[in-house]
Amino acid sequence: MASVWAFLVGSSIREVTEQSGHSMRDQLSIFVAKHRRLMQRAFIACFSLVFGMLSLSVPILEWDMLAYVANATKYLTQLPFSDIHEIVYAQLAESVSAEDYSFLVASESRTIIAADHEAFRQTSQFFYDARIVYIGLLSGLMHLGMDPFFASYFISTICMIVCIFLLANLLPVTLPYGVCFSIPFIAFAFGLFELARFSSPDALAALVTVFMYWLLFRGNWFLLILLPASIFVRTDLIIIAVFFLGYLYMTARFSRKWVLLSSFATIGAYLVLNNYIVDGDPWSSLIGYNFGTKPTHPETYSFVVTLENYLSYLWQGIRSFSYEPRFFVFGALVVIGIFMFSARFVYHPEQRVSVLHQNLLFLIVSSVLYVGAHFLLFPVNWIRFYAAQYALVAVVVFWAALMLLAQQNYSTDADAEIIKP
Repeated sequence: MASVWAFLVGSSIREVTEQSGHSMRDQLSIFVAKHRRLMQRAFIACFSLVFGMLSLSVPILEWDMLAYVANATKYLTQLPFSDIHEIVYAQLAESVSAEDYSFLVASESRTIIAADHEAFRQTSQFFYDARIVYIGLLSGLMHLGMDPFFASYFISTICMIVCIFLLANLLPVTLPYGVCFSIPFIAFAFGLFELARFSSPDALAALVTVFMYWLLFRGNWFLLILLPASIFVRTDLIIIAVFFLGYLYMTARFSRKWVLLSSFATIGAYLVLNNYIVDGDPWSSLIGYNFGTKPTHPETYSFVVTLENYLSYLWQGIRSFSYEPRFFVFGALVVIGIFMFSARFVYHPEQRVSVLHQNLLFLIVSSVLYVGAHFLLFPVNWIRFYAAQYALVAVVVFWAALMLLAQQNYSTDADAEIIKP
C-alpha cells in the first residue's frame, strides 16, 4: 500500500514539474517572439557602443587626414594655404604623439610637403578636395570646437555605427536571431571596423551604399535623390549609381521619367563637381600617383600611364588578392547567393518572383559588378572600397540560408529558428 502511495505521489510531482517546465518554456517562447525586435535592437545598440569605443581608441593615422583637415580649414577661414599649412601642422603636433607625428612626416616626399607651402597646397587639392560632403561635415565639427584630427575619424566611426544599424534592419522582414547575432562578426570580418578608424570619406561612402539598398528594399523615392548626391561623397560611387539607375529603369520600380531625371542629375553632378566645384583630376593622374611616382607638386607633374603600365598594375592587383582572404569569402557567398536566388528562373521560369526576390538578386549581382568594375578602373584590393559590398552580400546570404533552412527542413513557420528533433 505504501509503495502504491509513493508511486502516485511521485507521478503527480513529475506531472506538475513537467507542466511547470512546459509552461515556463512556453512563456519564454512567447516573450522572445513578442519582444524579438526590441531584443535585437538592444543587442545591436550594445555592440555599437563597444564598437565605437574600440574604433575611437585605436584610429588608423594616415597622411590623408592632413589634406582633409586643410580643405576643411579652407572652408572655414578662407585663409591662404601658406597660413593653413602652418595651422594644420601645428594642430597635428598638438593632437598626436611625437612618435605618430614623426611617422606621418617620415618619408622623403612628406618631409618636403611639411616644409613647403606650395607642395602642401597642390597635394591637398590634388583629389582630396572633391570629397566635399566629408569635408563639409569635418568643417562643421571643427566649427563646433572639436579637435580636427579626432573629428576626422569620429565621422567615420559614427558612419559605421549607423551602417551597422542599417545592416541589421536591411530587409523589411523579420530578422532571424542568427543573422542579428552574426552582425558583429560581419562588421569585424569584412572591414567595417577598419573603415571606422580611417580619417577619410570611405566610411561615409560605405554608409551611403548600404543606405541605397535599404531604400531600394522599401521602395522609397528618396533613392532617386541619393544617387546623384552620392557623387559628392566619393566620385567612384557613380559606378554603383549606374547599376541602380539601369535596374530601376528596367523594372519600373518608379516612374521611368523620374528615373531618367535622376540619371541626368547624376551625370550633371559628376560634371559640375569635376569641372566647376573642383579641378577634376584625370584617371591617369590617380593611377600614376598611387602606383608610380608620388610627386610633391602634382599640378606640374605629367603622369603618363601606358597600356603596358596599366597591365602591370592590373596583374599586381590580381596577385594582391592572394593574401586577401575576405575577397574569397565574398566570392563564395556570391556563388551561394546567386544559386539560391536564380534557381527559380531555371527550374520554374513561368513563375513570377516577388519584388523582394528580384531586389536581393540585384544586390548580389550589382555588388559583384561594382567590385569588378572598380578593380578594373583602380586595381587595388583595399577594403575601404569594397567593405560595403562584402557586408551586404554576407547579410543577405546568411538571412536567406536561415530562412530556407527554417522553411524546408523543419517548419513551415518562417520565424522558426530551432531545429526540431
